[in-house]
Amino acid sequence: MAELIPGGNMRKCLLIALLPLSLAACHQYPPRDCTLGSDVQVQVRSPLDDASNRSVPLAVGETISGTFSPGGALRVDAVAVQIGNGGGNAEGEVGFRLCQDGRCVAGKVPIQGSKDNDYLEIPLQPHLGVTFEGGVISYELKRLSGAKELTAWVYPGTGRQTRLQVGGGESAEVLNLMLRQH
Repeated sequence: MAELIPGGNMRKCLLIALLPLSLAACHQYPPRDCTLGSDVQVQVRSPLDDASNRSVPLAVGETISGTFSPGGALRVDAVAVQIGNGGGNAEGEVGFRLCQDGRCVAGKVPIQGSKDNDYLEIPLQPHLGVTFEGGVISYELKRLSGAKELTAWVYPGTGRQTRLQVGGGESAEVLNLMLRQH
């Protein structure tokens, strides 16, 4: 077999072949086989179809909530949600709550300084270990205070567990949301 690999680089070829398997391990095996506390930076996007989107205005005191199935096993230290801030004019603060399997974490940040139609990162305390076995993830984005128009970008969701609730209505949409492990 060594003759089939020029220069006798069998060990190098084997190492290259095994590298993708080791990098994907946490996404292919039960979470108990993964280390959620590692210092690897990971981000997982909510399951969405980016072929279309719409903006949902968020007045003070209003909440957008929803659910989706996890796309990976990771330690969630922060979320990043795509918002529109009226060209940088929106003021105030937003709060975010993330839950899985009866465990919840929360965080809040000021809107000032955010970029229009970009992700607003919200650190969560404490972190939340998200796993496949933990089931559906639920979330709430709430505008806590402020003035001027703030919107959240929502997209058609993919997957059976994807639901969005806004103002008493429900749809098969999801916030454009990143779960981040720092």
